[in-house]
Amino acid sequence: MTPVFTEIESPFSARVRSVQDLYQRYLHACARELLTLGYVPFASHGWFPHFLDDDDEEERRRAMEAGKEMSLRLDPAVVHVCGDFGISAGMEWGIRWYRKALSTAILVPHRLDEPLYEALIREWQKTWRTHQQPNRWTQARLEAELAEILLDC
Repeated sequence: MTPVFTEIESPFSARVRSVQDLYQRYLHACARELLTLGYVPFASHGWFPHFLDDDDEEERRRAMEAGKEMSLRLDPAVVHVCGDFGISAGMEWGIRWYRKALSTAILVPHRLDEPLYEALIREWQKTWRTHQQPNRWTQARLEAELAEILLDC
């Protein structure tokens, strides 16, 4: 099977450190899962914060634009909207951008396989010594929200 390039849209930015950690772990889990499914995943929002300040609006904007410029060059056939925790404002911006700039890309709502999700949450809870249970969106809610955004584009 020929690998298919995919862009990942997932929540990433958070003001609370434990939630930021959860989102980073989630992105890594999504990328690993998509790789095992035969995709070649890319997520610029997981790369640029290593050397740009995500809390600085100007740097965040430049990073988002640079990431999408990379996507134009890579021309993904599929965009996986990883929405176990909902669709953030940054994700919505990305979805709208893809609809306009890469209209041939297929936007696919994606949630982690249940055992992977449960393992992710257990590890996160152990690290942060918390019993907090993040609010997980259903597949139906994710599909409905994505459809609403796409209708508005």
